[in-house]
Amino acid sequence: MTDAATAGLRARGTPAWPRFGHRLRGLIGGIGLAAAAAAQAAPANYQCTGYLPLKAEFTPRKAQVHFEEASWELLRVRDARGAMYVSKRAGVSLTIHKGDMSLTRGGETLSCKLLTNALAPENLGVPAATAPSASASR
Repeated sequence: MTDAATAGLRARGTPAWPRFGHRLRGLIGGIGLAAAAAAQAAPANYQCTGYLPLKAEFTPRKAQVHFEEASWELLRVRDARGAMYVSKRAGVSLTIHKGDMSLTRGGETLSCKLLTNALAPENLGVPAATAPSASASR
């Protein structure tokens, strides 16, 4: 703002900083959008006892879990050991500690291990069609 514009605002009794407030609100809004983008669901794949696959998407407050033919939305609750998500309505709870997960439903507890796709051909930049197969190396 120029000195002449500031003098004009002061003459009318308007503070010289109202535009700063708009800029600050814009900055805070931008930070909020960035935080919302960071809070998007992070998918994870687990393998449970009996080689059963489990898929889950996690946000800081919720988990969407897909197991066998069922799906549940669980809310995060406080837990001293790790992350715990619960759906009282569905009778399902999920506890995560390091790479291990316990899924409890209907009084039954299932142990699961986190699977990683870090070495999958598509994550290494190798097209799936040209990736070597296990049978080709024999």
